[in-house]
Amino acid sequence: MGKGGLIVVGSTLPIWMAIMLAGTLIMMMLGYCNYYVPRDQKAKAEYLRSHHEMENQESLIYFSKRVDETVYLMIATVVVIMASVFFLLDSYKEVIEKISKIGFFGILIGVLVFLAVLFAAIMFLVVVAIASESEAIRGIQKYYWGHYQIPVIDINKIEPFMRKYPR
Repeated sequence: MGKGGLIVVGSTLPIWMAIMLAGTLIMMMLGYCNYYVPRDQKAKAEYLRSHHEMENQESLIYFSKRVDETVYLMIATVVVIMASVFFLLDSYKEVIEKISKIGFFGILIGVLVFLAVLFAAIMFLVVVAIASESEAIRGIQKYYWGHYQIPVIDINKIEPFMRKYPR
């Protein structure tokens, strides 16, 4: 019994799971906010709409990205390593007791399974970020087509010699 007759119950959500959930939310937000339309391209869209110059070749705008996809991998790796450290601290005794009963091959299999789970968790977080990024791209394209009837393309996906923004 706690103070005043209340029962004090600890959290049922382990800290390593809270870290993974927070990491998933961070990756979703990072992926969703990565792509953007620069100000000069927004101004170009306004100009083209107000002057009804949609027929010429220059009537498309570009969006760009803030960070490269390797940042997703780095952040996902840090989140998963933090979660795995807290998982091992939280359940170290039970894991060691179970592995020690099996012997050397049990330890080897346990390490391989642990590494596979780490890899799968990292890939999960990266896929979450890329899926959020894809949704943001579709949203940007839909918005600019709906408001300005102007297609939006990724400046990073076109040939390097064409990467100069048309004005």
